[in-house]
Amino acid sequence: MMNGHMRTFSVLMTGLGAGILVGGLFAPRSGEASRKLIARRAQKVRRTVKTAVDDSSRFVTRRSAQVRDQAVGLIDRGKSVYRAAGRMVHAL
Repeated sequence: MMNGHMRTFSVLMTGLGAGILVGGLFAPRSGEASRKLIARRAQKVRRTVKTAVDDSSRFVTRRSAQVRDQAVGLIDRGKSVYRAAGRMVHAL
């Protein structure tokens, strides 16, 4: 099974390398223009990833506060039920 995955990965990497090579040979831009384009696109991807990470971090922080508040509420309810049960037992 692992051998099949390795073969698939090797074929994928070979295809990727061939695509990069052919793309470089037939590129419509000069090397400098291509590098600038790649740099601009990389910056755009970097900003997109940073935004996604920041949004995720804010979501996790906000959600953890909600979960903590719910947990405190459940603990308080559990304590009150425990006390009420204790009073009922002592009343018998």
